Amino acid sequence: MHKKLLGLVAAAVVITTVQAADPYIKKIEKESTRDGRKFSMVDQSVYFENGKIWYVSLTEKGKNEIVKNKWDDYFFGLEFGRPQNSNGGWSIWEFLKVWSSAGDKWVNDLQLYRAEKIYIAKLKDCTVAEFAFPLSTDDSSGKIYLKAMQFPAFADWMFFKVKFDSKTITPCRLDLAAYPGNSNSSKERERWIATKEENINVTKEGAGFNPGSNGLAIFSKFQHENFGNLIVFDASKYSRISSPKGADAGIEIQFTPNDGETEFTFALGYFNDKPSKDEVPKFLNEIQPKVFEFMGKVNWEPKVDAGEFNKLAEDTAKLIKDMGDNAEAKKHQETLDKISAGFKQAENANNLPASIEATNELKKLQEQISKAGLSQLQ
Repeated sequence: MHKKLLGLVAAAVVITTVQAADPYIKKIEKESTRDGRKFSMVDQSVYFENGKIWYVSLTEKGKNEIVKNKWDDYFFGLEFGRPQNSNGGWSIWEFLKVWSSAGDKWVNDLQLYRAEKIYIAKLKDCTVAEFAFPLSTDDSSGKIYLKAMQFPAFADWMFFKVKFDSKTITPCRLDLAAYPGNSNSSKERERWIATKEENINVTKEGAGFNPGSNGLAIFSKFQHENFGNLIVFDASKYSRISSPKGADAGIEIQFTPNDGETEFTFALGYFNDKPSKDEVPKFLNEIQPKVFEFMGKVNWEPKVDAGEFNKLAEDTAKLIKDMGDNAEAKKHQETLDKISAGFKQAENANNLPASIEATNELKKLQEQISKAGLSQLQ
C-alpha cells in the first residue's frame, strides 16, 4: 500500500509541473453600481508561452451588450514583444478593431457583445486560443471568430485568423494598433511604415496605398529607433491599406478588404533593442516571405492529441485500480468513463473546445486522486 501511495505522490508532482507550464486564462469578475444600475465587469488575461491577450468587458448585469462609458470599461489588448519599462509594442489597450457598417454608421463588432467560449490550449504542435464574438443578442446575425496561435518554429510571432460567420453582416475594415518603443507623445519622433515598395512618414503625411506585397513594418525615427512592430498579411485580400496622418503616441494600420472577403489571416511580430535600419529591410526581404509561407500552411482547425488524452486516461485508470475495490474508487471510475465518452464524442465532431474541456477535466480528476493519496501519507 505504501508503494501505491508513493506512486500517487509521484503522479501529483508530475501533474503540478505540467500544469504550471501550460497556457491558461486568468479571469476576474466584479460587480458595481452606477446611477442605480448594476453592472458586471469581466477581466480576462489569456496567457500564451510568449505574450497575452487582455480582454476587459463591462455589461449591465444579466445582459451581454457591452457598455463603454469610461476609459477602462473595455480593453482588448495584446501584450506581446512589449519593451521593458514601457507601454510600447502592440497596443496593450486595443490592438484590433473589426468594423462593419449599418447604413452610414460604422461599428466595431468586437465591442458590441461580450465574447463567448474563450479558451486556450497547448496542443502537440502549437498553442491555440479562440474568442467567439456575437453579432446580436440572439445569435441571428452570427458571430466573429478570432483565433490566435503560436508555434515553436516561430516563437516570436503570433498568428491570427478573423472569420465572419454571418449571412447579414460583412466587414468594412480591420485595424491594428501599435506603439513602437513606447506610448508617449514626442515632438521629435516620427512614426514610419515600410513595405517593399515604399517608406512613408505617417506623422507628417499619413498613408494610403494598394498593397503590392505581404509585409509591413512599423518603426520610428529620431526616438525609439531600435524598436518596431511587424505585420505579415495576405495582400490579395485587401483593396487598400491606410494609416491616418498625424501618428504621434501610436500608429494604426487600416486594412480595407475586397468585397466578399470574410476570412483574414495575419501574423504579428516585433523587434526590440535592434536598429530599425537593419531590422526593417531584413524583415521585408528575408523574414516576411518565410512567415507568409508558413502562415499559408497553418491548420486553423487543429485537434487535441488523442494520444495525450489516452495516456492520461490510462494513468488515471491505474491510480484508480491502486485504490482498491471501494465506493470511492468506483465513483472515480464512473467519472473517468464519462469524461472518456465525452472526449470521444468531441473528437468525432472535431469540437476542439469540448476536447480541451474533457482533457482538463481528466487532469483535474487525476490531480484529485493524487491529492487524496498525499493526504493518506500525512
